[in-house]
Amino acid sequence: MKKRATFLVKIILSVIILTILFYKTDVNKLYNIIKGADIQIFFFAFFLFIVAQTISTYRWKMLLHTEKMNIHFYNLVGYYFIGMFFNLFMPTIVGGDVVRGYYLYKKSNMGSESAASIFIERLSGFFALMVIGLLSLIIGYSYISDKPAIVILLAFITLGFFAFLLLIANKGIRDWVNNFIKGGRLEWVRQKLKGISESIKRYRNHKEVVIRVILLSFLVQMIGIFIFYLISKSLSFNISLAYFFLFVPIITVISMAPVTFGGLGVREFLAIFLFHKVGLGTTEALSLSLLWFSISVIASILGGVIFLFSDNPMSTVHKKAA
Repeated sequence: MKKRATFLVKIILSVIILTILFYKTDVNKLYNIIKGADIQIFFFAFFLFIVAQTISTYRWKMLLHTEKMNIHFYNLVGYYFIGMFFNLFMPTIVGGDVVRGYYLYKKSNMGSESAASIFIERLSGFFALMVIGLLSLIIGYSYISDKPAIVILLAFITLGFFAFLLLIANKGIRDWVNNFIKGGRLEWVRQKLKGISESIKRYRNHKEVVIRVILLSFLVQMIGIFIFYLISKSLSFNISLAYFFLFVPIITVISMAPVTFGGLGVREFLAIFLFHKVGLGTTEALSLSLLWFSISVIASILGGVIFLFSDNPMSTVHKKAA
C-alpha cells in the first residue's frame, strides 16, 4: 500500500511539473518542432540506444560467465529489455532489475548468483555515470552556479554514492555500521549490507573482468550522451557536442532522484534550464528532452512485446495459479 502511494505521488509530481512547463511553452510550436524532426537521424539515435542496451547486456554476461552461468546471449537481451519495460511502471528505479533477476533465477536456478551479477552490473553503470557527473559538475560549474539547489543536489547524490561505495568496500567501516544498527528497526539495513557485501566478495577474484565491465559502462554512458546530441541534430539545433558532455550527465544524475515518475518533469526542467544557457529556448529544450524520453519508452515497449510473446516464468506462475 505504501509503495502504491509513493508511486502515485511520483506521478502527481511529474504531472504538476510538466503542466507548469507546458503552460510556459508554445504548444503549437513544440508540436511543429517535433513534427519537423529528421526521422533518419532520430532512428539512428534509436539504433544507438539499442546498441547501448546490447552492450549493457554483454557486460552482464561477462559477470555471469565468472559464475559459470552460461545463459545464451539472446535470452539475456530479452531479460534486459523486459526489465526496461517494467521499469516504466514499477515504483523504484531498480524494479526492472528485480524482474530480470527473477527471469534469470528461473532459467538457472541460481538465486544469489543472479542477484549478485545484476547488482554489480548496475553498480558499474552508476559508477561510470557518477564519475562523469562529478567531472561535469567541476568543469561546468559556471553554467549552474546561479542555481545552488542544483549544485547541492548533484553534489549530494554523487558524494552519497561514493560514500556508499566506501561503506561496502571497507570492511572496518562496514563492521562499525553493522554493530551500530544491529537489532531494532534498522536490522533490515544490516541484512541489506550483508547481502551487498556477499555480492562484492563474489567478484574480488575477478578484477580484470570487473575493470572491463566498468570500461564498458563508461562506453554506454558516452553513447547515451551522443544520442542526446543526435536528437538535437534531428531537430536542427546547432549546439556543440561539448555542451552535451557537460549537461547530460548532470540531467541524468539528478533525474535519478526518486521524486518523480521515471525522472519525468525533473529531466525536462533541467534540460530547459541548462540548454537555455547556450541559446536554446524553452520550447526547443523541452522538445529535445521529450524526444530523448520517447526513445527510451519505445525501446521499453519492445521489452513489453518480448514479455507478451515469449515463454516467461511469470506467465507460467499465472497458469499454475489458475
